[in-house]
Amino acid sequence: MAGWIKLLFPTWLEYSVDYAERMLIIAMTLAYGGFRFRVANSALEIRTLALTVSILMVSLVAHFIEQATWKDVPVLGGQIWPYSAIQFEPHIYFDLTVGLMLVAVSEELVFRYLIVRVFPGKTTLQYLVTFMAFGLIHAPQGLYGMAFAGIIGMLFMWLYKRTKTLSAPIAAHYLYDLYFFSTVYYGHLL
Repeated sequence: MAGWIKLLFPTWLEYSVDYAERMLIIAMTLAYGGFRFRVANSALEIRTLALTVSILMVSLVAHFIEQATWKDVPVLGGQIWPYSAIQFEPHIYFDLTVGLMLVAVSEELVFRYLIVRVFPGKTTLQYLVTFMAFGLIHAPQGLYGMAFAGIIGMLFMWLYKRTKTLSAPIAAHYLYDLYFFSTVYYGHLL
């Protein structure tokens, strides 16, 4: 809940706080969460790439279904709380590159890597927790946004468990968000 307070800030501060929060999450997970980068073997790279592209496509189909059937069902304070759209063009490109990479890395570390570590061997619970937790952090988008985020989170969990590397869901997450933000938020400016 504390992270949502930033939505009340002026745009420049909202994004600065968000970037700082995400850098802190990444640093803490790398320092204390036991995360180690794994070197992929070349035979697995093609399979990982194919699975990543497949999950990205399924996620985009889910996004199109969400957009076509969208219903505003507020959860917080009786309204939907979107991020403020950035108007300053250089900042837009920074957000679409560095900002979205911070989002993908921090959220995949927390909602895939740490959940698997906290609930080892409990696959059903891992999927349930990722659905609920990933959906909950999207509460500012309303009930509908929470449900679709939960579904996307489960797809990313499947990808992580199937490929055994966090780089696959990070890439899918980044590309999904890049598509979403460059069309929905910044499409009129780019």
